[in-house]
Amino acid sequence: MEGDAYVPHVTVARGGDLDAAARLVERDIEPIRWTVDELAFYDADRNQPVSWVSLPA
Repeated sequence: MEGDAYVPHVTVARGGDLDAAARLVERDIEPIRWTVDELAFYDADRNQPVSWVSLPA
């Protein structure tokens, strides 16, 4: 999965079951930190990015 072609990503708010989301919020999860320099907004129906936002360093 990892390698030169892999693009790390995070999926935020993509439907699903509200009860399952509530259970997930209650779990203890070890924090992960990384630096983000750009956000890409992706249209899953069209399978393509639709816009980008650069973030300050």
